[in-house]
Amino acid sequence: MKTCEASCGFIFIDESRPSKKEKRTTLDEGRTRASTLQLALSDIRQALTFWSTVSTTAITALLVLFALGQISLAAHAWGSMFGRRKTRQ
Repeated sequence: MKTCEASCGFIFIDESRPSKKEKRTTLDEGRTRASTLQLALSDIRQALTFWSTVSTTAITALLVLFALGQISLAAHAWGSMFGRRKTRQ
């Protein structure tokens, strides 16, 4: 004999509800997916950390080269304006 329960205006038949075994299977699948995603996110985090360090180092090196070029330009300008004047013969 089928029994019915009323909940929020809906009628559920006991046979349509998942059994405890099905619920456990669904929970186990969810746990497996969650652990797989956790491992994937860990790998992604490590890769992003590596590339973040590499890109930061490269940008810093380029900025140091740019700064050295600016210092050299300023030194040459200073030297040509006030310092060693070459006389042509």
